[in-house]
Order: sequence, then structure tokens, then C-alpha cells
Amino acid sequence: KMTRALAEAPYKTHVTELQCIKKIKMTEGADRTDFGKAKDTWSRQLQCFPRLSEMMAHNVVRHFPTPQSLMEAYAACDDEQQARNLLAGVFSNARRNNALSQSVHRFFRSDDPKDMV
Repeated sequence: KMTRALAEAPYKTHVTELQCIKKIKMTEGADRTDFGKAKDTWSRQLQCFPRLSEMMAHNVVRHFPTPQSLMEAYAACDDEQQARNLLAGVFSNARRNNALSQSVHRFFRSDDPKDMV
């Protein structure tokens, strides 16, 4: 049994994180244009943040349809605190989601590559 296990080991595929992720198809009736596909991709990217649900991501996409529009909104903020809490109002419960808004802000605006999100 040991010899067989050693012989078969190189041919067994190891499960990675990417293989565990469920493949999501576009919802029925979704916008099939290039811009619609880009918004869908943007929504999925936002859902990669811990605690950022699908509904929250759709709210962000509704207010900021592209990552560039979010970056422009961050740049237009008067001070850093306003920029950190920019998305808190977009989420359903602003008080509870300040930390999530700050996490998204840190991801997009940080210059430090070692900064933890």
C-alpha cells in the first residue's frame, strides 16, 4: 500500500483555494453589454473583501459604476477621514460598516505594499 501511494502521489491533484471558489454565472436578465460585464466583474471584485456581501457590492456599483469613479470620489474628498468613511453611507448600516469602508479605502489608497487590508 505504501509503494502504491508513493507511486500515485505525483499524479494526484491538490485542491487549491481557486478550485474551491464556486464559479458564479451572470444572473438571468443581467446586462450583457461590455459595460454590464465590467460592472459585474467590479461587483465580484468587491465581494472578495471579507464581510462585504453581494447586496453591499451592488450598492457600491450603483454609486460608483467603475473602480475609476471610486478613485475619483476618493480624490475629491476634502480630508482623509471623509475619504475613509466614503462608502459607509453606501452600505446599509453606516455605523457598523465604518471599519469595512476604511478597509476598502486602505486597499485602494495605500502606498505601503505591506499594509494589511
